[in-house]
Amino acid sequence: MSDVVTSPQRKRGRLKTVQLVVQTIGGVVAIVVALYGLYNTWSKERDQALPGPSASGPSSTVPTTVATAKPTEPTKPAAPTTPPEVTVPPGNLRPVDDPEPTAQPTTRPTTRPAAQTRKFALSVEPGIAYDLEDLGNYGWEGSDAGYADRDLYRTSETAGNNRLQGVQVPVDTTDTRKMNAVVSVPAGSGLSACSGKSTAGGGFVSLDTATKGTTFCVRTRAGRWALVVITRMAARDVAMDVAVTMPK
Repeated sequence: MSDVVTSPQRKRGRLKTVQLVVQTIGGVVAIVVALYGLYNTWSKERDQALPGPSASGPSSTVPTTVATAKPTEPTKPAAPTTPPEVTVPPGNLRPVDDPEPTAQPTTRPTTRPAAQTRKFALSVEPGIAYDLEDLGNYGWEGSDAGYADRDLYRTSETAGNNRLQGVQVPVDTTDTRKMNAVVSVPAGSGLSACSGKSTAGGGFVSLDTATKGTTFCVRTRAGRWALVVITRMAARDVAMDVAVTMPK
């Protein structure tokens, strides 16, 4: 009989060998797993059996040294300092409970100068002369004590000329140079418009052509200019109104 092993027999032999190796490895793994489980169980039982630290027994931990802080000495309050004495002007004193005053402007408001002129209204009757420096001095008689001081004359309704003019001094003179000056200026002018005008006697304002707003300058007997503006025209036999501006 021949001892030669056929191919199928060889394959079955190899298969059994592989199975045997696998079974052996599986058994080793099972043993390792079982040993690991036993070790875990033993470790837990050992930990439970060991006594814990007691309240009265010595502690296994190193005692901690607590440093006690030295009490700090109280800080002495600083000696009060005396504030420098401040002199407050009497006008700046205010009660303690008053609110803080608001800041005052550094620039003082400019003070307007006092008015250097005076203004007044005057009702001018026909045939009457008026003293613009002294309104109480008016009249029509040339023999009046204050006649020579009068400045503005309105001719009467019976006179040949309807006008405003200066006053003739003396009353019977025919020389116009003896009359105080009357000079026309543009409407809307101020008193300064009279400055520099001729002071030579004569001049007049015709009321036949004048209108409301007509403006003229009158040289007073006191040697000053007065600005006169017609504010209301009227018939020859009725008083008319003017506004007068002159130095104080």
